[in-house]
Formats: sequence, C-alpha cells, structure tokens
Amino acid sequence: MPPAITCLLFALLACCSCCWSSTMASVAQAQATTTTTSDPCAGRRVHVRRLPSRFNTDLLRHCATAFPLADPGSAPACASLANHGLGPRTHNRSRSWYRTDARLLEPLFPRRLLDRRACLVRRPAQADAVFLPYYAALDALDPALLNSSALHGLPLARFLARDHPHLLARRHGHDHFFVLAGPAWDFSQPLGDAKMYGTTSLLSRPELANFTILTLQSRAWP
Repeated sequence: MPPAITCLLFALLACCSCCWSSTMASVAQAQATTTTTSDPCAGRRVHVRRLPSRFNTDLLRHCATAFPLADPGSAPACASLANHGLGPRTHNRSRSWYRTDARLLEPLFPRRLLDRRACLVRRPAQADAVFLPYYAALDALDPALLNSSALHGLPLARFLARDHPHLLARRHGHDHFFVLAGPAWDFSQPLGDAKMYGTTSLLSRPELANFTILTLQSRAWP
C-alpha cells in the first residue's frame, strides 16, 4: 500500500477515535444533567430529628428573662416569638414585614424548614443531613448552668448516643447540624474555665466536634 494512502488511513482512524471519545463524553454529561434535573433534591435531603421538648419548646420559658443586655427600646423577647418566630408585624397592612429578632433564630429556623417541605424525608436513612431542633442559646440561659456551664450540650449528646445510636454512628455525626442564635465566641469557652452568664463551652465539647453548628457570628479562629 502506498505511503500516502497509509498515512490517510491513520489520519481517518485518529479522527474517528477523537469523535467517538467526544461523543461518549457528551452522552455521559447529558446523562448526569438529566439525573440532576430529574432529582432536584439529590444530595440535599434533610431529616428533621425528633427531640424531647426539654431541648426546644420547654426552653421558651426563658424568653421573659432572655438577653438582659438587649436594647431597652427593642421589642420584648417573648413578643418576638409571634408568628412562629418571625415576630410581630411592622404594621397591620403588611404581610411581608416583621420585627424579627435574630437572637430567636432557633425557634424560627425549624418552623421555616418544615413549612417549605422541600427535600424533607421521614426516614433518616434517605437523608443527606440530619437537622436537630435544639434551642442551644436559650438552653444556655438556664440559671442552673451558671456554675456548670461546661455541661452545656452534654444532655443532648447523651440523648443522641442512646436514642437510635445508629443514626449518630452512621457518619460519626458529620451529617448532623443545628443552629445557634449567638456569637460563636460566647459558646467556645475552654472546658473548666470560669464562665460569665450566657457563655458556655458548647462548641468545645468533644461529643459535638463533628457536628455542623450554624452561628450568628463566626469566630476569628477555630
């Protein structure tokens, strides 16, 4: 076979190979896009775990004495619990504007999560993340913690360890998260140190080290 024809055949084979690879890559990309489009909740499924009322609704009793250093001109903390945590309306004609108190984020967040219902699942095994409706900042206002604030969060950790422990062991807590309505620094005190009222060692507890905790204000360093 003449050299020119041989070179031409090699060129055609190389071209066909490149076209085939490109086509297969396009098909794979299209399949991935179709999968994502057909399942908008892929990687976003959340299970809201049921906790005893002592970890959430029972803690609302602290609202009357909450935040003693708050601006005297602001609405009382208990009044801010209206409308499931959104707070009172700014005026009667508005259904979109509320006097929301960010320090009461903990009761508001799970309510909004449940109202949207997007990507929520009943079975923990189907979830990519597990939300804990724990009112941590309100729990820190319990006067019983004044002299033992290093224990903040320990009852929750013990409950999770004994109630369906396989949920916690599945990913060692890396898929668990909750919100904390306060600055991270206030809850990052070293275990065993003297504490001020309202500051605890919640974020220093080793039992919660793998959890994702969403705070109102981050700390400058881990």
